[in-house]
Amino acid sequence: MFDQVGLKDANGDGWRDLPSKKPFKLTFLLVRDGDPVPQEIANIYQRNLGQIGLKVELEFTSRDDWRRRIFANPPRYEVIMATYQFELFEIAQLVWQLRGLFSSTGEFHTYRPSDATGQGLTEIQKQIDEILTQLPSAPDAYALFARLQKLVSEDVPVLPLYGPHYLVAVQPSVKNAEIINAYGYVRFLELLSKE
Repeated sequence: MFDQVGLKDANGDGWRDLPSKKPFKLTFLLVRDGDPVPQEIANIYQRNLGQIGLKVELEFTSRDDWRRRIFANPPRYEVIMATYQFELFEIAQLVWQLRGLFSSTGEFHTYRPSDATGQGLTEIQKQIDEILTQLPSAPDAYALFARLQKLVSEDVPVLPLYGPHYLVAVQPSVKNAEIINAYGYVRFLELLSKE
């Protein structure tokens, strides 16, 4: 596909070039916060994309600078790694989170910032926006969720990456422990009780 759009190795150095013969390079913007997992993930992408001739440079920055750059108008990044976590306590909360990531005007709709203008939206994005305005109260909500999942998977606006899994253990004498989510964060502490 890269060959078809003119990104070919014009000078034989192993890296793809633009049709103008200038080098093609992507800068992968990451937060440096001491967590080795994002850097390792970025290293894997850098190696894998390098195997097909795409030059990827890793750029580390502070969390504040990272946020400024992805939410700038226009945004100032080429490739970013972002953490967006869904919490499934209630359907209304899930829909609010889905809107944040997949609605054309969502706060974390960083993969196509131009969508926020409402001009030039893809047909798929229009359908996603329409579904998100109907959820969660539509009588056919289950079918709408299924359609949303299909649209998002076909459009592939983001690539889901590795996320650690946690096992949470709670003593049997602690009641209402189901409010502790999969990351071990205690919500609504006042609702926990001990037998």
